Formats: sequence, C-alpha cells, structure tokens
Amino acid sequence: MKDTRSNENQLKRKSNESSIKKSSENLKRNKTSSSKSKVQASLKGDTIPLGKFLASNDKSTRDRAVAALRTFISNSDQTPNDLFSIIEFDNEDWNSHTSIDDARLDNLSMSKLYKGLFYCYWMSDKPLIQQQLANELSDLCLVYRPNPLGSSTAFNQIQTTKGALRFWKAFWVAIRAEWHGIDRHRIDKYLLLCRRFLGVGLRLLQRVHWNQKAIEEWSEILQETVLNVSDPTNPMSLAYHFCDIFLEELNKTLQPISSSNESESESEIETESLRAPINSLLSPFLYALSNSRPGIAIFQKIIETILIPLFENFEAHLTTDERFIPSSSTIIIFDSFSTQLCLSNQSSINDLKLIRSQVLKSIFQTGAQKDCLEVNRKKLYAFWASKGGTNEDEDED
Repeated sequence: MKDTRSNENQLKRKSNESSIKKSSENLKRNKTSSSKSKVQASLKGDTIPLGKFLASNDKSTRDRAVAALRTFISNSDQTPNDLFSIIEFDNEDWNSHTSIDDARLDNLSMSKLYKGLFYCYWMSDKPLIQQQLANELSDLCLVYRPNPLGSSTAFNQIQTTKGALRFWKAFWVAIRAEWHGIDRHRIDKYLLLCRRFLGVGLRLLQRVHWNQKAIEEWSEILQETVLNVSDPTNPMSLAYHFCDIFLEELNKTLQPISSSNESESESEIETESLRAPINSLLSPFLYALSNSRPGIAIFQKIIETILIPLFENFEAHLTTDERFIPSSSTIIIFDSFSTQLCLSNQSSINDLKLIRSQVLKSIFQTGAQKDCLEVNRKKLYAFWASKGGTNEDEDED
C-alpha cells in the first residue's frame, strides 16, 4: 500500500512539474512573441521607435528607426502631398483655431523621443553620414502632420504648422539640456545639427508665406529656449552660434527657386508671396538685446553678427556707385536681401530704404520699452544714432 501511494505521489509530482514547465515555456513564448511584435511595430512606423533602437550601436538599426519615425509622424496615409500648395488661412484664422494636442506625442513622449534622437546623432561617425543624418532629423519638422486631420484645408495647414513648430521647439529644449555634456570631439557635428534645425525653422515659416502669427510663435520659442538670455543656465555658446549663422541661413532660405515651366508673371507673384518680413524675424534678437544680463557678451554678439551685417547689406544694395560698396573681404553680401525682404506679412513691397528705416525704428522702440535694462537702452540708442536714426522715430514712440 505504501509503495502504491508513493508511486502515485511521484506521478502527481511529475505531472505538476510538467504542467508548470509547459506553462513557463508558454509564458516565455508569449513574451518573446509580444516583444517581437513590439519591435516590429516600432520599426515599421506604427508607434514611436524605442530609444534603444534610435541609439543602437548598429547603424542599420538606427537607420530603420529614423525611417520608422518619419513614417509615424508624417501620417502619410491621410495627408495629401500638396497640403501647402495654396495657403488658405490668414492671421484671424490662426487665432480662431486653438491648438489640438497630438495624442501620439505628449510632452513626456516628445522629451524621450529627442533624448533618443540626440544619442542617435551621437553615435553617427564620418562627416558624410553626419551630414545626411542631420538633414534627415531636421526634415522631420517638415514632414510632421497632425493626427487626426480635419476636413478643412485651412484647419489642417494651421494645425500642421503649430504641431511642426512644437516639434521644432522640442529640439531646442533637448539640445539646451544636453549641451554641456557634448565633448570637444563631437561639438562640430552638433553645431551642424543646430544649423540644419535653424534652417528648417525658417522653411516652416516660408511654407506658410511668413504668416505673422506663425512668426510670433517661432519668436516665442526662441525667447524661451536658445535666446533665453535672462536664464543663467542657458548655454551662451549655443546662443552665440545661433547668432553667427542666422543671416546665412535666412539668405539660403530666400534664394529663389524658379521653374522653367513658370511664366514671368507667375514667378513674380510667387517671389512676392515668399518675401520675408525682416522686421518681424528680428523680434527674438531685439528681445535678447533688451533683456540680456550685464556681464554676458550676447548683446555685442547680436550687434556684430546680425545688425551690423544687415545694415551693411542695406547700404551695399542701396548704393549704385561701386566705389562705396564694401569689399567682400570686409563683409559678406547676401544677394537675396536685395529682392527677397519686405516690410511685413501684409506688405510685400521690397523697398530697402523703407525697410532699413523700419528696422531702425524697431531698434529705437526696443530701447524705449519700460522693461529694457538701462545699460542696454543706452547701447541701443547709441547704435540707432550711429546708423542715422531720426527724430521721427522718437516722435512716433
């Protein structure tokens, strides 16, 4: 009897062990299957690619992750390719359409995503690969489309632009946070990445024909991030680099792209609609001039890299006598500034003399603001006077 019971217990024990083993194997199999499905979804563009794929040691995995991200945020199945072929909204429409949060990318997801993109770029080696990746990462701002889309083209254009600017802002937030951790061996490639994102930001504005409300949002982003001169934690070397390259990137953006199929009248209309309101684009820099803290060099940097070259270009393009045109060894002449600048989004007139006068007036008005630091006010007035500021600017103020 005892032997029989003992055998029965052993059989039961073996049976239990066998069932536990099978359950464990099934669980592992399910986990593996689930993990594989998540990986496949992440690399197909069905979800945001995981950071470990973006920052993988394997270049092919990183490339697949970036391609999947492009598919994910472009919403290509629902978005027409010619969404911005004709701009169908104005400033009033911009105000009437409140931003709709994209459920795919909340603030936390955006932060994690850019953390992964930062290290994706960190892992890239060799100049050509870095240049290509910098282009691909910055172009994500241009392909961004909201989800879901609305039925109105104007609505979709506004929401796409707002969402793209939000995506663009997340880059500057991320690069500020990581800036001090970039070593001297990698700093050059990150300077290139910043250049590409600056250029794309200007192209976003150009795509909506320099809409004033879009420019205001772009300006606010810069005031909160890279040009936040009142924040002592803001990396000033990043702000200096931004100032160094701003006019160069604006000139590139404004280079006319003509098609052989366009008539002269069509080309002229397109050129006028794409002229940039330089006064509005200077607003984040004027803000920095007004609010820069004593003891930092950003004030002089903006004067030397933006305002002085801009006025020298005004004078060069306005001067008909070649003897008075500054030599190329003295300054950089931006060819597009002679025809592609305008007063405002509402006026596409390319009158450089009038534009120069309006920029001078804005400089004076910046110095006249109540919240302008006194030391900055004196410097702004001095620059204004050196460029021929008139009493009319004072009277209008």
